[in-house]
Amino acid sequence: MVTRGQTVEVTTADGEPIGTAAPFGPQRGQGAGTVTIPVPAGALRDGRLTLRLRITASGSPPRPPTAEEVGELRLSIIGPPP
Repeated sequence: MVTRGQTVEVTTADGEPIGTAAPFGPQRGQGAGTVTIPVPAGALRDGRLTLRLRITASGSPPRPPTAEEVGELRLSIIGPPP
């Protein structure tokens, strides 16, 4: 689980920033929260989406998340395929 003061930065494979998630929603004992981040249609290439995630926190260098910090990602495509 991402802790207070940490964020999860999400970029495309090309490094274009598309969103940031921060832990402020889940209540004690309820597990992880859900964050919705719109992904630009141009990020899909040949029907595939590659995202890069990194954990940032004040005073620490950015790093990849652990499986405990980001346990699951789901993609929902809304609208016609690009």
